[in-house]
Amino acid sequence: MPLRPAENNGLRNEPPNPAPPQPRSQRVRRQLIAQNQRQLNAQPQKGRKRKIKKRTKGWIKVCTLNMRGRYHNAEDKWMRINQIMRDRKIGILALQETHLSPNEVDNLHKIFEKTLQIYATIDPANSQSKGVAIVVNKEISNIVGIKTNELIPGRALHLTIPWHGDSKRTVLAAYSPNDAAENARFLELLEFKTRNLPKPDFVLGDFNMVEDLIDRLPHHKDPTAVVDAMRNLKARLQLHDGWRHTYPDIKAYTFLQSATGSQSRIDRILVTSDILKNCSDWPIESPGIYTDHQLVSVRYSDPKMPFIGKGRWVLSLRLLRDEKVMEQVYAVGKEMETRMENVKNKRTFEENPQTIFKNFKDEITTIFRDRDKVLVPKLDKEIRGMKSDLKNMLNNPLMGDEERKTESAALQAKIDSTERARFAKIQTSRRTSTTRSANTAM
Repeated sequence: MPLRPAENNGLRNEPPNPAPPQPRSQRVRRQLIAQNQRQLNAQPQKGRKRKIKKRTKGWIKVCTLNMRGRYHNAEDKWMRINQIMRDRKIGILALQETHLSPNEVDNLHKIFEKTLQIYATIDPANSQSKGVAIVVNKEISNIVGIKTNELIPGRALHLTIPWHGDSKRTVLAAYSPNDAAENARFLELLEFKTRNLPKPDFVLGDFNMVEDLIDRLPHHKDPTAVVDAMRNLKARLQLHDGWRHTYPDIKAYTFLQSATGSQSRIDRILVTSDILKNCSDWPIESPGIYTDHQLVSVRYSDPKMPFIGKGRWVLSLRLLRDEKVMEQVYAVGKEMETRMENVKNKRTFEENPQTIFKNFKDEITTIFRDRDKVLVPKLDKEIRGMKSDLKNMLNNPLMGDEERKTESAALQAKIDSTERARFAKIQTSRRTSTTRSANTAM
């Protein structure tokens, strides 16, 4: 029951005394402090890391490829470059022999407005040769706040990218001259040009030289001057050849000279010690475009991320639409139901609902996996088989250099041709699908 004012237990029913007014100078001072604090919060403080707004994954795939010019038989290779980056989930791709003028870069940005951001350098004195570009996949990588430095026109490009969270990574793309003496001077100049810039985490490109005999077929040494220049660059920037560090005794090559059959591993990705700790998956694979070089890749993971393994097997959704496999699953399921009925009143340690259901899951998993192998596209099977044969051939100690050179060159050319056919098939399939969708919408 509410109390009446006269019975309010002797408490005075009066409003509390208002706070005494503050002097005007004190109010102004507090307003200025609040305004300054808002400005500080709105602006990045010196030494304070700002997180990027784009949601990016905790890993990124970094690759390098010598594309050997923009066109092949009037076909623009950039259509396939876009396809490669999308299908293989490449975040950053360094390209050599791009031959791109600033106007051509602008035109490519109009074509691939939603997918690619291209940073390129060209030698104005010789625009039909050289050329280096770093391509960022806009669908999976951040492009805001990227800083670039052209170190050597048409030969070297330095890029720093706010990559993931508050982390930045620096990439240096390079294309060395063919001549050994010029190459040595180029590497020395490259070392000098990087002294006042952030040290690159990745140095990648076509270096047109190797340091070790194992990286040439037939085996032979490169000139001492260019080898020393590369080693000095690596020592100065604290770099390691990531692929060779991972596979110290394996033979694999990234360049095939079709006229002679000679091969070499001149396309490489060099990384710092800290980056190397968090790198995995170093494939050398056919790019699916017309070039005499292979695509070299690495997967780099954020060191703050927990270790993630290969994961578990997952059922392919296309198998659920396969009538043949579903008939087998149905038959196994009916058999399981019968066995379940039989053990209702005579359960044993070996034969009970739990063991029966586990056997059912194991059996249908085997059915799905076996059927999935059958449904794998024929070209994919061929490519996998040829890659395995090539690896065995290159590392067969019973083969001589000349025999290995001849046979592996022929097999590599066949792999490249099959890979191009596979990419063309995918591209045609996508165009057909797009046309059908457009016709349906009309």
